[in-house]
Amino acid sequence: MKNPKSKRILVAPIKGIGHVNACIGVTKGLLNRGHRVAFFLETPFSGKLKSYGFEEFLYEPYKDEDENVEQFKNPGEQMANKLLETGILGKNDLRTQLTRLGNRSKIFQHERIKYEDEQLRLVIEKFQPDLFIIDNITLEPAIYYSNKPWIDVMSVVPLLYLQDIDTVPPAWTGFSNNDNNHDEWNEYRKYTEMYRYSKEFNDFIEQIGYKRYPDDIMLPKTQSLTIYAHPEEYDYPEIKQYHPDWFNIDVFNKNEKREMIDLKEFLPKEFYESDLDGKFSGKFIYVSMGSMGSIDLDLMK
Repeated sequence: MKNPKSKRILVAPIKGIGHVNACIGVTKGLLNRGHRVAFFLETPFSGKLKSYGFEEFLYEPYKDEDENVEQFKNPGEQMANKLLETGILGKNDLRTQLTRLGNRSKIFQHERIKYEDEQLRLVIEKFQPDLFIIDNITLEPAIYYSNKPWIDVMSVVPLLYLQDIDTVPPAWTGFSNNDNNHDEWNEYRKYTEMYRYSKEFNDFIEQIGYKRYPDDIMLPKTQSLTIYAHPEEYDYPEIKQYHPDWFNIDVFNKNEKREMIDLKEFLPKEFYESDLDGKFSGKFIYVSMGSMGSIDLDLMK
């Protein structure tokens, strides 16, 4: 028997494995409560979410003129290739990397935005969602102007949306909260601000028939709910002070079954068995570079 209170929820994350996984963690509880949850994703993700009980609305990845998308069989592979091409990752000067990341011509092309907007509108018409869940640094205009509520999931970096708070460092810089050289912070904010506001982006959504977003912002503030994940020990107290309406879930995906991993299956034998000349404490520390940072082998070294 159909649950009369069941809602249709459409999830539109960045097409990267880590962001999709974050949204899976956020929405699994909604499935358990009888809601229909569908993901808007590229075809390389086909079948990846059905095993969890989610529905999939898939579209072919946008193809550049000089690009053969047939070679990208795995989710996120196309984006990984572009990140390597643009030189955003690696050990370059931070200002250079932020500038390259801000040059969205390789990643956020206008024609790509138009194409994905067309695909999304088709899905909205077919699925008729009651609620959207997004995880991105931009908001699809088809969602903003749908007159439906949307929840903002921040798996990217919450610091990007704390730019106006002087006591927290700029996003992606790695500066410590205890760093007193705030003049340098302000210099880097000039680079990170371009990920929040863009006249060019708003010019284009205006060209395809939408109104501009307020103040040329790329991700307008949601009127529903903002979700982020920081373990309490590493959370920024400024978030609770300035954004008490943001909801922290600590981690996006919890090991609820408390499954144990045998490190011997994943680590090289010489690494696992080394006692560091008698100095090994017996504890391993896992450091993640994320699903995209690890594609740069030189950086991983």
